[in-house]
Amino acid sequence: MVAFLFNPNKGNIFAFYATWVMSFFAYAAILLGGMALAFVPRPSNLYARFFIGFASAPLSYALLNIMS
Repeated sequence: MVAFLFNPNKGNIFAFYATWVMSFFAYAAILLGGMALAFVPRPSNLYARFFIGFASAPLSYALLNIMS
């Protein structure tokens, strides 16, 4: 993408547009996952809430690595 910005006449147009297309699908999948999780009720147990918060960061990282 940076090569296209510095020299748009070469052949870097594919990389420039492919970056936006591939990023769109990843962000759309994350958006749909977040919308689905918004409908899951919040647990009333304090320890269950703590575990969900504690597990969300590594789980999100793993899912992002699978998608990319």
